[in-house]
Amino acid sequence: MLLQLFVAGYIAFHAASLQSMLADGPAFSSWDPVLTMVAVVVLAATVVLTASRPRVHLVVCTLGAWALAAKGVVAEVTARTEYVSAEGLHPRYWAYGMGLCGVGTAALVGRLLQTKHGGRGLRVLVVLLAWSVASPRAPSAPRCHDAPWWSAADAWDGTLPGARHLPFERTSQYLEMSDGVKLAIDLYLPRGSAAAVQTERRSTFLHFTRYRRAEQRSWITRWLVLFDQPPSPTFTMRSLRYVEHFVPDGYAYVTVDTRGAGASFGTKPNDLLPREIADLKEVSDWVVRQDWCNGRIGTGGISYDGIMGAEAAAQGNIAAVALLHSYADIYDDLVLPGGVPNMGFLSLYGAFTSASEQNVPAVHPDLTWGFVLADLLFAGTAGVDPNNPTQLDAAVAEHSDNYNMAAKITDPAFLCKDSVVVTANGSNYTWTDLSNTEVTANALVSHRVSVAAWAGYQDSGSVRSAARMHNALVAAGAPSRLTIGPWVHGGRTCWTPAGGAERGEPSFSLDLAVKRFFDCELRDQCDVFGSAGGAQDPPLHFFMSGTAGPDEWRAAPDQWPPAGLVWHDLYM
Repeated sequence: MLLQLFVAGYIAFHAASLQSMLADGPAFSSWDPVLTMVAVVVLAATVVLTASRPRVHLVVCTLGAWALAAKGVVAEVTARTEYVSAEGLHPRYWAYGMGLCGVGTAALVGRLLQTKHGGRGLRVLVVLLAWSVASPRAPSAPRCHDAPWWSAADAWDGTLPGARHLPFERTSQYLEMSDGVKLAIDLYLPRGSAAAVQTERRSTFLHFTRYRRAEQRSWITRWLVLFDQPPSPTFTMRSLRYVEHFVPDGYAYVTVDTRGAGASFGTKPNDLLPREIADLKEVSDWVVRQDWCNGRIGTGGISYDGIMGAEAAAQGNIAAVALLHSYADIYDDLVLPGGVPNMGFLSLYGAFTSASEQNVPAVHPDLTWGFVLADLLFAGTAGVDPNNPTQLDAAVAEHSDNYNMAAKITDPAFLCKDSVVVTANGSNYTWTDLSNTEVTANALVSHRVSVAAWAGYQDSGSVRSAARMHNALVAAGAPSRLTIGPWVHGGRTCWTPAGGAERGEPSFSLDLAVKRFFDCELRDQCDVFGSAGGAQDPPLHFFMSGTAGPDEWRAAPDQWPPAGLVWHDLYM
């Protein structure tokens, strides 16, 4: 009877939690309500079905009681401060769930003691609980020794700050460009800000991407808590960390599917054509006119998103641009370094981008498990109007004429830097034209845009690319900062050999670094994240690591490479 009471009560508790989240209210527990209800039903059914098999029943009751006590009671008590501080969690209702888990634990212990070897099972249960309480939390992965110079080594543990929040105010719309093509735009504002937009204008993060501004969740995951985000029809995979860092702190966040990508209309004969670049200025003009924007805009992002950010900032309206592992010279730094096709990158990238733009699952033998998992979690790009799927279909249909970079590089006609890559509107464009060129750098200087770039030693030509842009800006007297770390593309993993660590996760948070930069440039808050505020930072920071010395950050007053660098010839 006690077991049935627990199951009925716990299912009702989590059903109410799910209903609250679907209504944009707080969760009653940190556990996913749907998965928890399924787990409880499976546990109860297993207990009942094994009742005629004493040994199996003993094991099931012991492990079940341990799971309920450790995860449903001890863990909830440990996390009670999170319930009080996080707006996305109810500050009191968690205690009801904890009490129900206590009832379930008692029910299973009672059944356990009724078995032949119940005393032995109880002793095992006590040992398991003691181990759960006493054992330290194991790190999720090895961490590199690249903690930022402006913060303590343990200032960031890889989790999202404020992840347990109530849903932000998200609106989607199409914005029509001067040539009639419509771009898909999502706007995120802090919760409850809609009524205050006339009186509270905000600094704005404007983000352009070809990798989907938002995903449509699959029919399963729309009911689940996903990466700490409540159940919802959509998910912002590309912008999750930006949204989580910026919007709770009062920023407006705007993310845009570029022409020929995501839910936007149009075609993409090639990247960085003049028409695509003109879109960026038209969007920033629109942002400046909005009631929620105070006129201080930052832009940028990882890779292509950063390239777009630089081109947008070079046309005005934008005060700061963050370039994360972005390539200025597409030919030399990425696709054809030294004139040799970088097919290891291009083959995979071409398959991924083409599938994304056609809104179908990516298929490639070298795709990592992350891409496979994404196809299970998501059902393609999110449309602007969820009630009008034909609108999204029409946009995707226009992407059918998009180019495939990998296929283009295999053609010998495109292998030289001065090769005509594409002809559009009667003009020929070479690789040099389709990059962040010297013209881009000069325009950033003339508009007095503050530039911050982050590059990785283990990321193709991103160091060379970022240094080229940084050196040009510093030489022109423009505000520029460059950080070079031990990272791969996007800063997803790293390697700091002096500390003996294998490849692991960075201790340096690129997202917090961008937040620090934008707070200084867009809000005049230059003393955040440590005593040495962003405005006082030396222009250049680079990470040093090796068996001959410690892992450490070093600074220099101007360009890369720094003065006094000793060059060594290496032979193969």
